[in-house]
Amino acid sequence: LNVFDYLSARYLSEEASHQFLIEYLPKAGMDFLEWLKQVDIDFDLSKLNRLSLYESVEYIIRTFSLVEESNAYIQFFLDFVFETTQKTSNGLNDFLERWEQKKNSLSIVVPEADNAVQIMTIHKSKGLEFPVVIYPFANSDLQDTRNDNLWLDINDENIPVAYVSASQKMLNWNEIAANKYKDLLYKNELDTLNVLYVACTRAAQHLYILSNYNAKPKKTPNISDMLADYIRNAGKWDGSLCYEFGEPGKTIASAKSGNASTTPAKYYSSATQNNAVNIITRSGSLWDSRQQEAIEKGEIAHEILARINEDSDLEAAINWAVTSGLITEDTRKEITALITGIVQHPELKKFYSPNARNLNERELITTTGKRLRPDRLNFYDDKVCVIDYKTGGFVDTHTKQVLEYANALRDMGYKIDKCLLIYTNNPIIIKNV
Repeated sequence: LNVFDYLSARYLSEEASHQFLIEYLPKAGMDFLEWLKQVDIDFDLSKLNRLSLYESVEYIIRTFSLVEESNAYIQFFLDFVFETTQKTSNGLNDFLERWEQKKNSLSIVVPEADNAVQIMTIHKSKGLEFPVVIYPFANSDLQDTRNDNLWLDINDENIPVAYVSASQKMLNWNEIAANKYKDLLYKNELDTLNVLYVACTRAAQHLYILSNYNAKPKKTPNISDMLADYIRNAGKWDGSLCYEFGEPGKTIASAKSGNASTTPAKYYSSATQNNAVNIITRSGSLWDSRQQEAIEKGEIAHEILARINEDSDLEAAINWAVTSGLITEDTRKEITALITGIVQHPELKKFYSPNARNLNERELITTTGKRLRPDRLNFYDDKVCVIDYKTGGFVDTHTKQVLEYANALRDMGYKIDKCLLIYTNNPIIIKNV
């Protein structure tokens, strides 16, 4: 209904919207969207199943003309969609989960030379300078301990220390508690004054401080009362709530940075199916080069094999590779043949059988703290087989690497049966080291 409300507001009158809703509400899926054809919108819901997530989003934007002019927020959202699908799977559920986690912290990046306001914390502004600074909420208490906690030694055999909320009551507990609380007050006062200093020294021309006015000063020291006392001591207090110092009308010309962004006037989007634009996947970026073909294929095979526990997982892993853009539909057959040659190889198929116990891409930590990540470990009886996938030709470092995995496993108490290097070449080469 939210989708219908949005689209009907753009394409239908209020009367037509009510009539269409009654007619199409009982329908589902594409049948519900049939009314779009009557307003000359050609939208095919089933087409989304054939497109990647990024292409689906662009297809929706393009079909419904959601953006006419250049829009930094839409472009940033598209960038986020693309980056997410590159780092995770290409599934809608994974994207929505990540969007829920990130949506409140995402923001567009504006070049410093653009005519814009920068919002940042005082701590982040350290060492920076700006022509104009606005410092809002200058009301902090210098001795605020509401968010502070302290560790205290207590006379209890079972619980020797306690983690307690800092409170003025600690002054009446004992000498140790009182001293720790006083020390916390001194540190908080110093931190708050340092923050005030940083905030008030970032401006090159104009500084605006927005604070509360306490008709009756508080019992504890705070920035609001400090500012009021400063104005009184300067002899400028007249009972008003706005005060100016210096020469407000004076400005200093600042050099303009040359990195201002250029904003296009129009939003451009082109369907990849018309071959005007090609999204380069890792599978296609280097395969036209004979020099890089084996390396790229090996890396792709490596990622697909990481998703295969047994040979029946092959089809699902290949489908994932296609939908995520790792390979294209055109190269599906070739990559499937390569992976099949590994999982069904006479010397290897037992490691990919339904009864095999294995771990893929799991970290090992050596006794010296070094992190290792073997491609595949197969467990049977009380032994382990270490498998590592390689590409290109055999080099000594490959042997050293797989033996390092084996030594780490021995230190963990495992018996090593085999250490296999599998070269994803054509033909496949297996080396037992």
